[in-house]
Amino acid sequence: MKYLMALLLLVGTSFAGERTYTFDLGPNQSVPSNHPPTHYVQQWTDTIGLPYLPPSVGDLESIDITIEQFVEYEFHWELLHTQICHGTLNSWDRINHIVRLVDHNPAAFHNWGVNSFTQTGTSYAAQTPFDGLLDFGGTSGFSSGKHYGVHTSYSRITGADCDYYNGDKKGPFTLEVKGRLRFQFQSNEPIWVMGVTDYTWTRIRVVYKWI
Repeated sequence: MKYLMALLLLVGTSFAGERTYTFDLGPNQSVPSNHPPTHYVQQWTDTIGLPYLPPSVGDLESIDITIEQFVEYEFHWELLHTQICHGTLNSWDRINHIVRLVDHNPAAFHNWGVNSFTQTGTSYAAQTPFDGLLDFGGTSGFSSGKHYGVHTSYSRITGADCDYYNGDKKGPFTLEVKGRLRFQFQSNEPIWVMGVTDYTWTRIRVVYKWI
């Protein structure tokens, strides 16, 4: 009997499994912005390809999606006026980060995954006139330390949604990944130059789970 039970346990677990696909996406370089308008936006797109899981492998239970966003950025200010200024003239109010997975097939009927988060800002004021160098340094300029942000989101696809992508006789499919970073600035006087340097990337993990 114990051998029969061991065989049944083995058979019961032999069809369970999971497979993970990992994608590192997004800009891989710093992007400077020296005279930005009130809003500075960085956008990027990419695609990921996911395979078809044949029914012979197992009964697909879920597709798990994890999106991790990594952001690193610093802000720059330069006072251009020849006179000493007092008070807070510049600030960055907030930063919005978003990564969205999109299926452009009109028959798609659900949202794959979205990662979105917002970080609040701060302000800066210089007290000395322009020193003659537009370098975001010296007595009339400033460069912040590096700010870091990491945010993770998770979603799961089950049931009929799994069948839509991995039903019988369906093949591989692709999803478009859209990334967007939006920096919001405010300058009370036209005698400043503001800028930002940012670096961002995204890791997406897709896990197929079946029995």
